[in-house]
Amino acid sequence: MAKWVAMGAAAVDTVVKVSHLPKPDEIVYPESINCYPGGSSANVAVGLRRLGDSVTFLGKIGDDESGKIICESFQTDGVITEYLKLENGKRSGGAFVAVDTNGERVIYSLGGTTLYESWDELDVDAFDGMEGLYIGETFSEVGCKAALLAKEKKVPVFFGPGGIMCSYGREYLSSILQATDYLLVNLPEAFSLSGCQTKESAIRCLLDTGVKDVVLTEGKNGAGCYCRENSYFVPAYSVRAVDTTGAGDAFTAGFLNGTLRGWPVERSLRFGSACAAAAIQKTGARSSMPTWKQMSALDREKD
Repeated sequence: MAKWVAMGAAAVDTVVKVSHLPKPDEIVYPESINCYPGGSSANVAVGLRRLGDSVTFLGKIGDDESGKIICESFQTDGVITEYLKLENGKRSGGAFVAVDTNGERVIYSLGGTTLYESWDELDVDAFDGMEGLYIGETFSEVGCKAALLAKEKKVPVFFGPGGIMCSYGREYLSSILQATDYLLVNLPEAFSLSGCQTKESAIRCLLDTGVKDVVLTEGKNGAGCYCRENSYFVPAYSVRAVDTTGAGDAFTAGFLNGTLRGWPVERSLRFGSACAAAAIQKTGARSSMPTWKQMSALDREKD
């Protein structure tokens, strides 16, 4: 069991199933409306926990009904919430997700209180005994402080900034990138963060920031890991997608879990891809996160 600290956003997703995603000015009636605990970093934390790791989550919630849902869901999965800060009078984070019959989706952030806003909100005790640090959505100075604490402890840093943070550009995130061992992005995020328009140039640009390895997901095409000396790529599993929400988070949890198990890069990529494939066959980003028992049936290769 690896011991992780995961830092970022927790939220409640309102997921609407529709026959197709509407065009501008078009109205589409929902087939179903459901609420699920979500937030990318929170999903990764739960994904790691379901794969057998110990996880402490760092983030914020409001004192509303959504905050209760987020906290209770963490506790049900066994994620440590000792450092999950409650802000009185604030609304918890939320997102609106529309999913069509092919599993494709659009996501609208509804805002809310989710992130540590200053580095002095970090409690150094939260990092005691950790073996891996995952940083998701973060303000630059907070993420940098966490990464430096990990470096002092010789702990690997995994950074998955997400689309919004990537849009801020390399300069804003430079202090975190310099301390990052594995940068996890999808192809659009790589283009946005690097400012480049081809996969190869984006990878080179991101490696030039000081990142040791770039882990790049390409949806149904597959995923790869790239450093200056080597590159690895594995194709995606071919499955019928019900809901692609959380696929990237499931991949991340699988890749992180495999990496701290000491698996070769290709096996960690393959395991992450298997976790993503399992997740997209169910509805909901969090509820679809697979367990170690479920994944062991798909990943038969032994250490």
